[in-house]
Amino acid sequence: MYIDSASITPNGQLGIIALESCKELGAKIDYYLQKERKNNLEGHHSRKESNKETFLISAEEVRFSNGEGKM
Repeated sequence: MYIDSASITPNGQLGIIALESCKELGAKIDYYLQKERKNNLEGHHSRKESNKETFLISAEEVRFSNGEGKM
């Protein structure tokens, strides 16, 4: 069966910025994306970003004195 590898490889980079309050959810989503990407690309040549170890991006979360956040 022929599978067009262009249709399963990503068109752009994907990243997850999980704030401190939702780190656990971010980790679950990261795990799911890694698993799906691996299953979809198994046996196919893939782009460099398809073989990422993680989709999580570290970011500093800044809070003002009134509680508002800034990324």
